[in-house]
Amino acid sequence: MSFNHNQCLLVGRLTKDPEIKKAGETTISVMSLAIDRSFKKKDGTTETDFFNVKMFGKLAEVSHMLKKGMPVLISGRIQNNNYEKDGIKHFSTEIIAETFQILQTKAQSEEMKPTTGEYKSVMQEPTGQLQETPFDFGNKTNAEVIPF
Repeated sequence: MSFNHNQCLLVGRLTKDPEIKKAGETTISVMSLAIDRSFKKKDGTTETDFFNVKMFGKLAEVSHMLKKGMPVLISGRIQNNNYEKDGIKHFSTEIIAETFQILQTKAQSEEMKPTTGEYKSVMQEPTGQLQETPFDFGNKTNAEVIPF
């Protein structure tokens, strides 16, 4: 029995528009996510952590809808990389995204309120195929369904 599990869930803002490129037949999207730390320093300021995020396949193809400054939720796994350059070993850590969701403020969600009660989430299947998962909230709006 293995006790290995690598999963992370991050909520932050994009620091730039995603860079989308092709590597052979595979689409790759690279972006950076800024997340404020939950505590303040003695002078009242907060520090921000920046995470490199990569998406592959169909998920990367639909990442063109993400824009700088957007609040997003990213679910994925942490991956460490290392390489040697000029005799010096370098290490990097990145997030490999498996799903993402664009987050909105209550005011933004009211502006973009759908005419029906059906919402959709974009998820990537292990096969690399995207699956739309419908969420049926009846005639309720985002504000009525989400408690915050």
